Amino acid sequence: MKKSVIIIIGVIYIASIVLIGFFGMKITAYDEILYVTKIECLNQNTTTSSDGTLTLIFNYDSSKSPEENVLQIEWKVYPEDASNKRVAFVYDVDSKVGSVDKYGRVFLKKKGLLLVYIQSTDGSAVGKTLQIISVER
Repeated sequence: MKKSVIIIIGVIYIASIVLIGFFGMKITAYDEILYVTKIECLNQNTTTSSDGTLTLIFNYDSSKSPEENVLQIEWKVYPEDASNKRVAFVYDVDSKVGSVDKYGRVFLKKKGLLLVYIQSTDGSAVGKTLQIISVER
């Protein structure tokens, strides 16, 4: 009787190992961080150079104030389900041509060239350079 109990327990133990191995214990990752892999500029009339720099030409009107000479940068972050989709707009803050706010609005002050780097803020160091050329109408 005692031998049969030990054999039954051993058989159940081995059967449970086989069943778990067969059906598997699926590993689920929680709080997985998906980093940005690409940033795309969606503005119309942009041209791309061989090094990947985008150029956007804006018709500047000198009779208007910088608050009226505004260009909205439109962008998209990939993958679409990235954990942190926020971007930062890096530019020369001492530029006489214009400035950029945290929402991607470019306030142009005069004609010229303004370089804006759209950078992911998730630590992936992904970015896109955008040349904004302001020309007089």
